[in-house]
Amino acid sequence: MSELVSPTGRRTIINALLTLPQHWDHQAPVQVRAAALDVAMTVAPEGLHPLLAAHHCQRRFESRVTLHTDETGLRIVEASSTPADQLEPHAYLLEAYHVAPQWCDAVTQGTGVPSWADLVHGLKFQ
Repeated sequence: MSELVSPTGRRTIINALLTLPQHWDHQAPVQVRAAALDVAMTVAPEGLHPLLAAHHCQRRFESRVTLHTDETGLRIVEASSTPADQLEPHAYLLEAYHVAPQWCDAVTQGTGVPSWADLVHGLKFQ
């Protein structure tokens, strides 16, 4: 599993690979691949520059990308780069929910956020 989906439909996709079409016009969908996920997504205007920066890091430094979508689950609104040496810790956010959902739900209740997926949505990994 490489993604968390909130009750509102927002998705956080961790450790993804992006494929941009040749001669990309910033309008056409981009291909997003991660474990058990292969989907075309559009990019919101506010997500364009972060996506381009993350894609550059993916190509140049072999990083992976963390993506955050809007409520449709298919429109990227934020992207950040995950260096190759930090992929495993980021995957723990996903694993934590699959192993101990009750604990994750308890953590979110203390923050006032409705779900674990909403808690990690928009996080920028450093």
